[in-house]
Formats: sequence, structure tokens, C-alpha cells
Amino acid sequence: MEALTFLKDKIERTMELPELIALFEEMCSTYPEADDMLLFETGTFSFSGQPMFYFSLVRQYPGEEEEYVQLHLDVRFQPDDKYRLLSGAVWSDGSNEDFFKFVRESGAYRAVKGDRIATVSVYLDET
Repeated sequence: MEALTFLKDKIERTMELPELIALFEEMCSTYPEADDMLLFETGTFSFSGQPMFYFSLVRQYPGEEEEYVQLHLDVRFQPDDKYRLLSGAVWSDGSNEDFFKFVRESGAYRAVKGDRIATVSVYLDET
């Protein structure tokens, strides 16, 4: 829960994507978890009833009773034709440094890094 509070306290409405990624990376370093995994996922989805382009970072680690806790940072953008082919998911159980380097060098990051963010949400769930 400390990691969730950390993100919620530090995220500001005026932050841009590079700052949000840096904050998520800082959270991973500040609150290490044993056996954690990271997910980078992008794509246009209609989870909220209307299509939005999602640029999502997820940290997953073991919870209680064989469940996993997932801490999500979802950065949403208004759909655009340039996002049409930007869909994918990459899991990492290795170095956080390599993971965040991959995110910053991805085509999705290069395509949206300067675009106006529609909404940002941070939340926990269990699988």
C-alpha cells in the first residue's frame, strides 16, 4: 500500500508521460518487492465504455493466499489513427533498469510522449 500512496501523493495533473514513467520507476526502487514483475501494455481499449489509447505500467508481486497484487498506472489518451498499430504487452521479471529503458525506447512511447494526456489513474487490484 505504501507504493500506491507514494504514486497518488506525487502524481500531479500537469505531469507529462516522461515524468509519470520516472515516478513509477522511482516507486519500484523505493519500495522493492520480492519476486515482482513488471508489465508494459499499450493499445486502444473501451474499458470505460468509450475507446481510449492506454499506455499502462503494472507492477505485480505476490500477495496473500496465493494471490497477486497488481499496482497499475494507466495513462490514457484520446484515440487517434496514429495509435492504431500501437498495441502490445511485455512482461519483465529481470532488471527494472532494462525494463524502463525498453519502455522509453518503444515505438508507443515515441508516438505519445508529447501528446496531451486525457486521464491518469493509479490503483491496486488482486488476481
